[in-house]
Formats: sequence, C-alpha cells, structure tokens
Amino acid sequence: MVLIDEARQLLKQQLIGSPGISGVGSGSHIPGEPEHLWIYVKDETVDVPSEVNGIPVLKKVTGDIRALSIQVLDTRLRHRPYLGGVSIGAEVTFGGKTFSLTGTLGMVVRNAKGEKLMLTNNHVSAYDTLERSSVSQVRQITQPGKLDGGDSSDVIATLERWIPISESLVNLVDCAFLKPVNQDDALEEILGLGSPTDIGAAATQMEVQKVGRSTGLTRSRIIDVNAAITVNYGPFSATFDDQIVIDNGGNNSFGAAGDSGSVILNGLTPVGLLFGGSSTIIVANKIQNVFKAFRGEPAAIYSPVRPVFPIGALLIAAGVGIGIYAALKKR
Repeated sequence: MVLIDEARQLLKQQLIGSPGISGVGSGSHIPGEPEHLWIYVKDETVDVPSEVNGIPVLKKVTGDIRALSIQVLDTRLRHRPYLGGVSIGAEVTFGGKTFSLTGTLGMVVRNAKGEKLMLTNNHVSAYDTLERSSVSQVRQITQPGKLDGGDSSDVIATLERWIPISESLVNLVDCAFLKPVNQDDALEEILGLGSPTDIGAAATQMEVQKVGRSTGLTRSRIIDVNAAITVNYGPFSATFDDQIVIDNGGNNSFGAAGDSGSVILNGLTPVGLLFGGSSTIIVANKIQNVFKAFRGEPAAIYSPVRPVFPIGALLIAAGVGIGIYAALKKR
C-alpha cells in the first residue's frame, strides 16, 4: 500500500495541471484484483506510462469534467439591463374584463433606423384581435411581469407595433414589438446563451433551444415545419398556418405557460417565435414570417386560405392537430 501511495503522489506532482490530464488516482476496476494507478485523460491521444515504480498504470478517457450542479436562470427576477428570456407583462382589458399578462421577452431587434425594439407575442403585450381591438391607450410593459412581482415602478417599454390576431382569417404570426423606455437598458443578448445571430430557416429534426420565463433553458427537436394549428386564447380561438411544431415530451419539458414570446434557436440562430402549445407539442411562428410582418409585408400576416371547419377548441394536442393539417394548407 505504501508503494502505491508513493507512486500516486509522484503522479500528482508530475501530471496534475498538465495539458490533457484530468486527474490521477489508484484503485481496482475488477473486484479482488490488485490495485493499480489510474491516469484520467481528456482524450485518447494523451500518452501515459505503462507503469510507475513497478505499479501498473491504466488510462481512463474522461473528456472534460464539469461541475454537475444545475444552473438556474433567474428568468423571473428583475433585470437591469434586461435581455431576451426574462419575464415581462402588461395589464389589458378585453371583452370588458381587465387582467394581467405575463410572458417572455424574446429578443432585442433593430428597426431600419437602428433603434432597438423588443420582440414578443401579441397575446403577451397587446392581446388585440382584428375583429375586437383592445388597445385604446398607451400600453406599458413591465419587467418582470405582475405575476413575478412587477409593478408600475418596473415599466421598461411601451407597445410600439403589433399584428392583430384574426378570429376569422388564418394567421401566420402572433407577434408584437416593444419600444424601450431607455435604449441602453435593452441588451442584444439572450439570458444564459449570448447574442443571437442572423435569422435562419427551421427544418424537421432540427435541434433547438429556448430560454423562457417559466421553464428556463430547454432543448428539443422540431417535428413539423408546415403545420396548421387552432389555438385557444381563452376569450377566442384563432387558426394559424405555416407553423413550426416542436416535441414537448408529454410533460411540458420544452415549454409551458409563461414561455410565450421566447425565441426558438438552432444554436444561436433564431428560427421561430414560441406562442402556444400543450403537454405534447409546442407551436412557434416561423421567424421569417415574423420579420416580414415587422416590415409590413401583408402576405406574411394572414393566409388567403380560410378555415374549412368551425374554429373551436384547442387542437394542438398530438394527433388531433396533425389530423387537420391537410385541410388548412395553402393552395
């Protein structure tokens, strides 16, 4: 035992901190066999001696050893400056009722003048439909949302532009753009991830991630990029075409209530804007349609195709929504 302890100490002195070395130790990988020395390496190409002072050495490839604690992103806290992925909210009146909205700030974008605006959903900030306009005054946006403790002292933006959701036409986007009270407070980053790149196209089986107010940083894959979906907003329902569908694991593993407004990313490339879902799927607008709508291109706002069935209950559970896709495809 003394010999192996001395050999292990020698290895510690010689190797710890050396490139490619994760660590050293001693033990037996087969019960009942004599102990040997371990040299833990980051990849197979690292050379190690076969023995030290007559004691056999075995190499174990470990890769990069990381701390395994869970890093909780504080998406619901007050952030100054603020950035994509954090809680925002607004007070709205719709159908004679006043209520609080809480969702997610997707990301900071720039208009043609180079001014910063913040991207989120219509139903997170405006809650406005084509048929029943609910925006009659300056709409103030707080960070965090009221559900997370935000109040009138936390106003960070006003509602600048939004696309009304139609209750009768087929929609392509649920989006809104907010004007910061202070341009310097708006960071062009997403919490825990960094700065997004130029937008890109979604594809089936693409690996994606998002940071949202409720579930934080999550990852999944796209299962459909041509979906037609009917979404229940509570006071009304609306149908959307040309949507992205993401696997939600059957247990809200990718997104949940409060994550609306999150930007869907492939790496750091924005490909979608999350706005609805169930326990099995998440639905997102294609980011190209969002930016076309931002630029005022009518074809990216409403589809010319009207529903061929009555708009009714939420049809985004797996199987139910998929069964109606074909009826709402563009012709």
